[in-house]
This record gives sequence, structure tokens and C-alpha cells, in this order.
Amino acid sequence: MDIIVKLPDIGSDKVEVIEILVNVGDFIKKKSGLLNVEGKKTSIEIPSPKSGFIKKILVNVGQKIYKDFKIFILNIKKIKKKKINKIKNIKNNIKLFSNNFNNENIYASPLIRRLIRLNKIDKFKIIGSGRKGRILQEDLKKYIKKKNNNISNNKNVNKFGKIEILKLNNIQKSTIFNIKKSWKKIPHVTHFEEIDITKLEKFRKKYNKKFFTDKINNITLLPFLVKIIYKSLQKFPYFNSSLNEKKNIIILKKYINIGIVVNTKNGLFIPVLKKINKKSILKIFKKIKNFSKKAKNNKLSFYDMQGGSFTISNLGVFGGRMFTPIINYPEVSILGISKFVKNYFFINNKFKKKIILPISLSYDHRVINGVDAGKFISYINDVISDIRYLLM
Repeated sequence: MDIIVKLPDIGSDKVEVIEILVNVGDFIKKKSGLLNVEGKKTSIEIPSPKSGFIKKILVNVGQKIYKDFKIFILNIKKIKKKKINKIKNIKNNIKLFSNNFNNENIYASPLIRRLIRLNKIDKFKIIGSGRKGRILQEDLKKYIKKKNNNISNNKNVNKFGKIEILKLNNIQKSTIFNIKKSWKKIPHVTHFEEIDITKLEKFRKKYNKKFFTDKINNITLLPFLVKIIYKSLQKFPYFNSSLNEKKNIIILKKYINIGIVVNTKNGLFIPVLKKINKKSILKIFKKIKNFSKKAKNNKLSFYDMQGGSFTISNLGVFGGRMFTPIINYPEVSILGISKFVKNYFFINNKFKKKIILPISLSYDHRVINGVDAGKFISYINDVISDIRYLLM
């Protein structure tokens, strides 16, 4: 019996087919990968809904597809296990005794295959040093280095010294496009402020000392700020809006979803925290940690990065006094967090040590004016100075 395999709902309107993992005639088990697709920020492997033989492939690499798009015809006729093993052995022998890669199959992990595609490399030119000619990460690095050296020599751009040429991956291209679009369309204004977080830091350390023995699991400052920003956006809804220029309307969002900028070796990701009102600070902290881990392993889903209405960019761990964050279009504001500093202030004829957090609020001046920005920052300051405001 033949069945038509359709693209399941993966939380995105359209995706691009970047790799087909099977050939016509292949036997594939249920939940094994059929193809890889890619959206704006991440790639996903589409599994087979059932075991069977690939009868027909209905899509091509580079094709744009969407939910319920027909991608394969699968023959799910039941056959004996011995016959399946026999077919597998025949195919494995064909691959094993092939001295070149003049077929569509190469031995490589999904990650290596994706890197090969992103770097636009002819996969058949890479010599694999692994078992059965498997292409390892080291093989790919050597090939890219050799290729870059050839490019440098051919164009004579390294006459002043050694250089390295790196190609942008899809995530970096997308980031560049979005930043350029945001900077071009939105008139940015940035409000800088220094906030006293002495009491909040005292409470945070006291809580961690009481409930956590392992410093790795200590709650950081960021989840507190997420909760405080959520409270502030409820009071100042214009910071949680977007502008439709064509219709000359401002869209006030009744939901508050806060994106957190995560930096990885593959580029910037902005996973989105949803239903913050139903999450404790501890749960928010765990969710941020999970997002960070998924981002570094390129495991974020489309849903993880959808639905943001406000963004926080935290550069505290990297140092720096203050910076101007670029708004995540089509949002109208973004909060930048820098590294906090400890200073002494002369108060009531005494020097007192204070912990000061520099923050930077960039906003769309077409929607938000300077007075509103000042009030927004002032309210954040009030709540940080006494987190009991969060209970109100």
C-alpha cells in the first residue's frame, strides 16, 4: 500500500528543502530522517511517519515548501525482517566497495552534511578519513582551509600577510538582513541609565546560598530582570507594540513575550519566553538555561523563536560600560544590559558601597517619545530597588 507523506506543522509558514536524506528504493524505519528543511533561524530533520520503501520523491533541494505539502510517496507493504536485512546488506556492500563518491550517498553526520551545504562545497571532492570513508569534521576543516588558501593566492589579497576567508552561514546572513532592515526603517533613540541593584543582588545571593550548593545552578540576575520588564510592559503598553506604516496604525499587543539574545559560534539567536505571568523566577531561569543550551547545539525550533514582542540583549558577561542595542524589527524597543560595577557613594556623610547596573533602552521614536522612555526606565528602577512591587 502506498501513502503520501506530507510536511507536518513545524511552526513556520515556509521552509526550504536543504537536503534529501534518502533515495528511491531505500527502506526506511519509522521516525528515521527523510529530509532536512531550513527556515530563517534553524534547520529541522523531517522524520518518516511509518516504516517502508521510498517509492517516489516529490520535492527537490532548494524548493520552498509549507505545511501539508506532499514530499514523498512511501510504500508500506509488510515484508519479512530477513528480507529487510538482506536489502540493507546489499546496499551497504555497494557503498563499502565503491572507491569513489560517484553516487548521491556519502558517509557523514547530519551536522557535517549541513556544514558542507552552507559552505557550498562539492561533497564528492572531500576525502573522508573515517571508517568506510566517513567525512569527519577534521576532513571538512582541512578542505575549507586548503580552499581558502587557494582563493587567497588566486586573488593576491594576502600580499601584506596571512588571511582567512570565512563564508557567511544562513543564520549570519539572516541576522545581517534583519539588522540592516531595522536600522534603515526605525529612527533609533537610546536612553542610558545606571540603576542601583544593591538590594536585589543581596536578596539573589541570599536565596542562592540557602537553596543551591552548586554555583552552576545559581540563579542569575537576568530572570529577575525578565520578570521586572514584564511588569513594566504591563504598565507601559506602547513599549510592547509594533507600527504598521502602510495603515498608519499602532498595534498594541495584549500578550507579552520577551526574546533573549543568545550568542553562539553560529551567530545570534533570539529564543522567546512565553507565558511569563505563569512562570516563577526560578522557572524563567531554567527556561533561559535550556534555550542557551539548545541554541549552542543548533536545536532551537521555529516555535522557540516566534512571537516576541520585546527583546533583552544581555552583554553583562562580556564586559563593557554601555552600548546601543538595535531594535528587533518589527518590535519598537529593546533593553541592553551591561556588566554591573561596584562603586562607593558619599551618602549622609558616609561612604556606602553600591552595585550599579548600566542599562540602555533603544526605542522607535515614531511610537515612543523621550518622556515616556524616561518614565519607563524610572519605573524599572523603582521595581528593581524593591522587588515587592512584583506582588502588586
